[in-house]
Amino acid sequence: MKIIIDQNELKKALTICSAAVGKINLASPIDGVLFSASSNELKLTTYDYDTAIICKTKCSIVEPGEALISYKLLSGIISKCLGEVTIETDIANVIIKNDAAEYKLPLQSVELFPELPALPKDTETVAIPSNIFYNGVRKIERFISSDSESVAMHPLIATTQIKIQDGVITFVATDKYRLAKYTASIESTNNFEIYLNKKVIKNCLDIEDENIVVSKGA
Repeated sequence: MKIIIDQNELKKALTICSAAVGKINLASPIDGVLFSASSNELKLTTYDYDTAIICKTKCSIVEPGEALISYKLLSGIISKCLGEVTIETDIANVIIKNDAAEYKLPLQSVELFPELPALPKDTETVAIPSNIFYNGVRKIERFISSDSESVAMHPLIATTQIKIQDGVITFVATDKYRLAKYTASIESTNNFEIYLNKKVIKNCLDIEDENIVVSKGA
């Protein structure tokens, strides 16, 4: 694999993927970020067995391929780079170059990266305009419970309820003592309800698309 990518684009993609990086140790496969390069699109994947994040970004693909790289080591290097960054692999290493320096990191085996869970064949999907989603989350996110004892007894208080019914979207969160609710009009003919945990909610705020697309098993 060999790619050329702007440092800011790669740093942004790594930031989005950061919440699903495992925290076990540097040798663990789930500490790694999986690079998949093809057709002038770079896909970065992280998975901690609880949440999977896939971030796509544009770059120049010199040689397609895959590579599993330690997230902690890579993000530290990329934060020091400026301008265009070249990332290429040989049999055992990944080489990161820019105008100022060159770095070499050991590759992890792609085969060790855990398989992502697949969505059921029958799914319900809804597109929420980003501005509505951001406004809703910002209004209620501080009321999502982080108290481990309370969450153990009442798991749903660690989530946000998002419900669409009759053209109205509602965001609800509670920490068991306070309840926050935000409503807005939405152009949707579908009735839809889902509960998203705090980690997923916060990562959705980094998505810069026109819509936030949410799917669940039917």
